[in-house]
Amino acid sequence: MLDPVRPPLAALAIALLLVAQGAIASPDKPPHIVGSLDPNATLFVLPHTDDGDTLRVYRLTSGPHRELESLTVPGVPVNPTHAAAADNTLWLITPERTVRAITLEPLPGPIPRSRATVRPFNDLPPGTIPRALTLHNGQPYVLARIESQATLQGLHDKANPSPGPARSNRFASAPNADRLAQLKRNIALDLPLDYSPTSSTPPAQTSPGTQPATQPATQPAPPEPQPTTADRLLVLRPDGWHAVPLPSDWDHPKGAVRLLSQPSAEHPKLVLQTPTGWVLHEYRRDAWSARTVTLPDATPETLDTWAAQRVGGQTLLAWQTTPTQPDANPTVTLGVVRQDRVHPLGNLSVAEPHWSLTAAPDAAAVLSYQTPKTPGDSTEPSDQALLIQTLRLDNAAADPHDPIAPRADTPALQSVGFIILIVIMISVAAMLALFWRRPIDEQQPQLPDTLAVADLLRRALAGVIDLAPGFLLATFLFDTDPGTILAFWPGNTSVGHWEAIRPGILVVALTVLHTTVTETFTQRSLGKALLGLRVADLQGNPPKPAALIRRGLLKPFDLIAWLLLVVPIISPHRQRLAGLMSRTVVVATKPPPQDDTPNPNP
Repeated sequence: MLDPVRPPLAALAIALLLVAQGAIASPDKPPHIVGSLDPNATLFVLPHTDDGDTLRVYRLTSGPHRELESLTVPGVPVNPTHAAAADNTLWLITPERTVRAITLEPLPGPIPRSRATVRPFNDLPPGTIPRALTLHNGQPYVLARIESQATLQGLHDKANPSPGPARSNRFASAPNADRLAQLKRNIALDLPLDYSPTSSTPPAQTSPGTQPATQPATQPAPPEPQPTTADRLLVLRPDGWHAVPLPSDWDHPKGAVRLLSQPSAEHPKLVLQTPTGWVLHEYRRDAWSARTVTLPDATPETLDTWAAQRVGGQTLLAWQTTPTQPDANPTVTLGVVRQDRVHPLGNLSVAEPHWSLTAAPDAAAVLSYQTPKTPGDSTEPSDQALLIQTLRLDNAAADPHDPIAPRADTPALQSVGFIILIVIMISVAAMLALFWRRPIDEQQPQLPDTLAVADLLRRALAGVIDLAPGFLLATFLFDTDPGTILAFWPGNTSVGHWEAIRPGILVVALTVLHTTVTETFTQRSLGKALLGLRVADLQGNPPKPAALIRRGLLKPFDLIAWLLLVVPIISPHRQRLAGLMSRTVVVATKPPPQDDTPNPNP
C-alpha cells in the first residue's frame, strides 16, 4: 500500500523544481546586454528573472577562453528597467527610480573573477518614467517622461536660478538667451499625447421675452484639469539631475527612442523611430540639428525591433525583418548612416527574439542570450549561452562565434576542494583508529633531560618559513599573490576547478619535498634549523629514514585540511598527525641549568 504522504511531497518537489528552473531566466522579457567587446571594456548580461532578491550579472571575460563569469550583487533589485555600461562600470535604473553604479575590479588568479562595488547616486525625480539611458563622456543621460508638475517646475527653477549666490549649474554660469528660451519651451507643461478637447454644444439661442422650455437645475461642472506630461533629457551631475534642452521641434513622441553616445558632441545623439526610417538629432555648437534618414524599400514592420550604435566613428543602425518562410530565423540587417540614407552592410540570422547591438574592434556585433523557452525546459549550462555574431565594416564579412556558456556555480558535491577534503578526512579517520589501538606505553615519549618538546609558537614560525619558498615560486609562475593562493587553497570546498588549485598544489608539493629531503638527512627543515628545532623519535634519538619519509608523506594532510592543526594543540606532546603516525616528536635543546649556589668567596 502506498504511503498517502508521498504523492503530495513528490508533487511539491516537482513544483519547486519547476519554479527553480523557471527562476533562472524568463523567456517573456528580454535580458539587458550592454557594454562593448573591446578588450579594454566589459560586456554585461543581465538575464531577467522571475524570483529572487539578489541581482545576478554575467561578465564576459577576456582572453582566448572566454566565458561568462557569474556575479551576485546584493542590495540591488533583480530586474532593473534600464542598463548601460562603459569600461568596467555598469549603470542601472531600478523600478523605484534609484540609480546604481556597479564597478568591477578584476582579481588576480588562475580563473578570471571580479569583485563588485556598488555606489548609490541621486534618485530620479518623482514622476519620472525613463525611456532611454546611455553613458556619454562618463555621465549618465536619461531621456524620461515626466508626469509630475512639481518635478517639471523644479527642473525649470534649477535651469533658471533666481538672482543670488552663484550655483554650480552650467546654465547659471554661462547663460545663453537662446538656450534658456529653448529649455523654457521644453519645460512648459504639455497636455498628454492622447488628449483631445471635448466638444461642447453652445447654449441654444432664445429670443427676448421667451424662456427655455427646460432649465437645468445645476450648471455642468467644469472639465477636470488634464494631467501634464512631457519629455526631459536629464544628465546626472555632482549636485543632482539637470535638464538639457531638447530640440525645439520635439513633440514628445510615443515611438521608440535611443540615446547614442557621440564623444565629439556635447550631448548624446537622439535617434527617433519613424514609420519609414529614423530622425537623428545631434547637439553641436549649442544648438540641435536634425536629419531624417530613410531605408531603401522600408516598411513599418521592419522597424519593430531596432538598435543604434557607434562603431568605428560611424553611426550604425540595425533592424529585424520578419522572415517570409515560417521555419526561417528572423534576419537582422545592419546599415551605416551616410547623409540622409541608411546603406545596408549585410544580414545576420538571429534565432532569439531579443538581441542587442554593440561595438567590436573594426566590426559590429549582434548579441543575443539564449535561455530555456519554458520553465520545464532543461536548464543545463549548454541551454543558456551568449551568442555573438560580428559583421566587419570593411568587407561586410560575417563571423559567427561559438556560444559562450555561463560559468556554472559548482555544487559542493562536485567541488574539487570538497572531494579532496572528503578523501583526507576519511584517511585521517582510518589513521586515528590505528593510532588509538596502539598500547599506551608505545605512545609516550621518553626524552633525555637535555631535550624538551618544542613549544607551539616556535613550531608555527618554522612552518611559515618552510611554506615561504613554495609561495614565492607559485606567485612567480602563476602571476598571482599569496592572498589569491589561499583563497583557492586545495582544501577550500567552494573551489570547483582544477586550474584554480594549481598554485596551492604547487605550494604543498614543494613544501613537502624540501622538508622531507632535509629532515631525512639532517632531522631539520629550513624553518626548524633557523629556530633551533629538530625531529626525534620517542626516545630523543634521530629517527630512522623510513619514519621520516612517512612523516613527510603525511604533511599534505595538515597543509590541506587546516582543521587538523588542532591536533598538536590538544595532544599532550604537541604532536601533529604526521608525528603520531611516524612516532616522532619535534624537540628543542634545553638550556643548561643555572647554578644558584652562592659563592662563598665573593
